Amino acid sequence: MENNSVDTNTPEVPQQETKWYVLRVVSGKERKVKEYLDKEISRSNFSKAVMQVFLPVEKVYKVQNGKK
Repeated sequence: MENNSVDTNTPEVPQQETKWYVLRVVSGKERKVKEYLDKEISRSNFSKAVMQVFLPVEKVYKVQNGKK
């Protein structure tokens, strides 16, 4: 008697593999590049392929003579 632990009633659904891409852009033009990418994604109908355009932003404060 053979014992199979595989359930044949539920078909396996392949999971979509997420890929990440990093762009290197000119300093100070990050927002413009994000806007351009968003426009191209919507215009070219790539919204199913591109889930999100993420723009990390960090505020940097410069201290001179004890003042921000």
